[in-house]
Amino acid sequence: MHRMRKFMWALGALLLATLAFGVTATAKAQEEPTPIPDHEGIEEYTGPETCLECHLKAGKEVAESIHYQNMGPAPFLEGAEEGKLYGMMNTY
Repeated sequence: MHRMRKFMWALGALLLATLAFGVTATAKAQEEPTPIPDHEGIEEYTGPETCLECHLKAGKEVAESIHYQNMGPAPFLEGAEEGKLYGMMNTY
């Protein structure tokens, strides 16, 4: 019984230390601003391909997200075909 109590205390201490480290790391990551890439060379936005020239990894992450793949009717979209599903996959 005594060994089990020691084990539970050690496990609890480890859990608290892990949690404290995670919270500290998350707070630090939120404090540091993300540097804005240099976009001076872009003369014209021609759609997603403009961004994907430099941000291929971010584009892939977005394309694989459930938010991007969500499709549904768009009754308030001007020129939308009735019964057709629209979502982020459509490039207007």
